[in-house]
Amino acid sequence: MYRSLHNKKIMIFATLLCPPLGFVLALLCLYKNQNEWKTCIFCISYAIAIFAYCYEPTVDSDLVRYHQVIEQIKDLPFWEAINSELYGEGSLYTYMALSWFVGRLSQPNMIQAISVFSVIYIASYINYKVGLDSHLSNKKCFSSIVLILLGVSFYSLTNNVRNEFAFLFICYAVFRDVYLKKRNVVTLLFYILPCFMHVSAILLILLRLVQPFTKRIKFVLMILIISMKTIVENLSTIVASLGSSNLIVQLISSMLYKGNRYYNNYDSDWATAVHNSGSMQLMKILMVIECTVITIFLVKNSKAIYELKDKNKEDVYSYRVEYIDYLFLIDIVGFACVPMYMPEYWRFLVIIVLLNGVILFEVQVNSKCKNIFYYLKMLLYVIASVYFILATRELFLYSKPLSMILNAFLCNPIFVFFTGVFKGSPNTFF
Repeated sequence: MYRSLHNKKIMIFATLLCPPLGFVLALLCLYKNQNEWKTCIFCISYAIAIFAYCYEPTVDSDLVRYHQVIEQIKDLPFWEAINSELYGEGSLYTYMALSWFVGRLSQPNMIQAISVFSVIYIASYINYKVGLDSHLSNKKCFSSIVLILLGVSFYSLTNNVRNEFAFLFICYAVFRDVYLKKRNVVTLLFYILPCFMHVSAILLILLRLVQPFTKRIKFVLMILIISMKTIVENLSTIVASLGSSNLIVQLISSMLYKGNRYYNNYDSDWATAVHNSGSMQLMKILMVIECTVITIFLVKNSKAIYELKDKNKEDVYSYRVEYIDYLFLIDIVGFACVPMYMPEYWRFLVIIVLLNGVILFEVQVNSKCKNIFYYLKMLLYVIASVYFILATRELFLYSKPLSMILNAFLCNPIFVFFTGVFKGSPNTFF
């Protein structure tokens, strides 16, 4: 026990002192054994968050505009700040409060660091928890982390501060609800607060509400994807006609309006740029193929888990299948967004990659197609590796990766404090 505590302290100290070193040590430790898995995924998430903190964009992006908002509201009174509008959208109290807080600290880069840390840590925690509860080997649990590191674009995650931050908090709320059975005030807060971070988060709440009624109709829902554009257009018209002052109705109306706009956005500069970019289209194809393979495992494993569930309704598999059913709904929403010119599909399909372990971890039942699924899983890691190369290219094109890496080596609390005192809280050192 003393040795375990000693190892934890060394790893945490190394990560705080030199995040890239802590990242490597935590990965090695996690690969060798799972005894300190919580400490390891904390150190991995913290190190990646520090890279995000040191990230410097070289093009106008969402992150640049978020920093402009922070600059605008940091000197306002708190209540005035959280009632400010972002891009003409109101009711984003959670996000504006966080922006005001990091603005007061004169550390705007903390906004993407907090977001990236939360996403990576929540996803890694859920995957490992499910893997260990299913009595899987450390190697299989570790594979879920590898797929996250390869299959999720660091560039996209860092720039898309709000949506994945909000979405993963909702996913964690559902995990606490259906898997951990922790139905308390904390879980309720994880459900509510993200809705005031990004308006689209309310869609994930709606999916949770309908999830109990969709367990046996997966193929019907797949067919409905074809009609998604028409459904969104009609619902958008109906809800807009209500003209209610109710906050929930307003959030739903805003979400449908944005969905309708995304489906019909063919003319904007960004939509045209994305559609005409060969690399972005290739990344889109790879993400769709990757999530298609994961969906095959989803259908296979959920069917197997249902068999185990029928035998023992209080088994861990019984709780896991409910969560898989929820992820399936997010999955089909992501596929429904694929026809859009804008890369809105990424917001949803990346969740399937982040929470891959929940779906991919084997269920111990007899199967005549083990070889096929083995090769499919190998294909998954090949696709993720190619995606990682393209995502790294994107990082080099639109940011300063060398500066980011060098800064990450020095970005520890002591150095940040002293440079902040003597140089006015800079975000970078080189």
